[in-house]
Amino acid sequence: MQKTQHHWQYIQDDAALKAACEAMAGAPRLAVDTEFIGETYYYARLELLQICDGRNVFLIDAPMIRDLKPIAALLGNSSTLKLFHASSQDLVILERALGIDCTPLFDTQIAASLLGYGAQISLANLVREITGIDVSSRHTTSDWSHRPLTEEQLDYAANDVLHLHAIHDKLAGELAARGRTPWMEGEMRDFIAHVFSADEKGDDEIHRRVKDWMSLSGRELAILRELAIWRENMAREQNLPRRSVVTDEGLVEMARFQPDTKEKAQKLRRANAGQIMRHFAALRDAIQRGRNVPKENWPRKPIAQKTEIPEGLVELALALLRTEARRQDVAPMVLATTSELEQVVIRHREPNAEELPLLHGWRRDIVGRKIFDLLDGRIALYLDADGELRTHELK
Repeated sequence: MQKTQHHWQYIQDDAALKAACEAMAGAPRLAVDTEFIGETYYYARLELLQICDGRNVFLIDAPMIRDLKPIAALLGNSSTLKLFHASSQDLVILERALGIDCTPLFDTQIAASLLGYGAQISLANLVREITGIDVSSRHTTSDWSHRPLTEEQLDYAANDVLHLHAIHDKLAGELAARGRTPWMEGEMRDFIAHVFSADEKGDDEIHRRVKDWMSLSGRELAILRELAIWRENMAREQNLPRRSVVTDEGLVEMARFQPDTKEKAQKLRRANAGQIMRHFAALRDAIQRGRNVPKENWPRKPIAQKTEIPEGLVELALALLRTEARRQDVAPMVLATTSELEQVVIRHREPNAEELPLLHGWRRDIVGRKIFDLLDGRIALYLDADGELRTHELK
């Protein structure tokens, strides 16, 4: 395995950060990655920020820096393209830590999915495919909150950005050569909109986060909703994981048995007694609020809508989708998942069917329109002399 060492600068104070940002100022592209801890906090905590300007790699120890404004200005510059791989978590963390959205950006995992490298290829595999270099994934689950960080950890972190410029050159060139740059632009617009849209459920839906919520009755669900709202607020205020405030099992048990004394609460077998006792007064108040909710305002369980789909129709549409995916050299799931295809089959004659993802942008041109034509009887499928699936327009 080819191993690269000492190709980075480790930034641990404000003066060094200012000098690094000055060195990177004006770079047209910056490769970016983060290392963070998410298991012990409500909001994942940024531990290390890796940036490469194409020549130098800077590893910024975020907790050691008092003023992160210089790096926020650098990454928030709308004239600089930011290169990421599988960036959804990175973008949310950087938005919270730095107050920026890092656009414009180019996600190499998304680009690779449009060029036949697979739907969700790892960075290590993509580096190997494009550069021939093997990079270690040993520290993927490393504890980045423990100091001092080891040289091996820092080497690993540096490799996450060291090769992104070369990968971007290759993928952007392939996209342009195959006429898929507009595909990538559309994918990035949709991706960014999704990442930065509110991903938190509103109060009316928050109980659906709780495991086994469907096992409760209507009144119990009203109580569970109040308990879940209280837990969410407590976890957010204290920056703790939800489970460390009260476990899902504890919330469900409290909603089901509604104990009004600590003695009764201590008998709940599936609840964490320490958590329940610590927060008993607040939990009891939440239970009472749930009891006071009128029946017409109780949460509703989803009603399963059984739609009869003619046998083999989804499989027929899937055959067409897989054929077009193979011709375009993209993974079928990049075009549509099986569940999305089922929705097309079910809803293709509804007035709002045009809202389906398969009828948007380049997907519509590649396969979406063909599948609608197949379902509506405008085209037929047949095998040619070489055993290839073909479409035939019907008069």
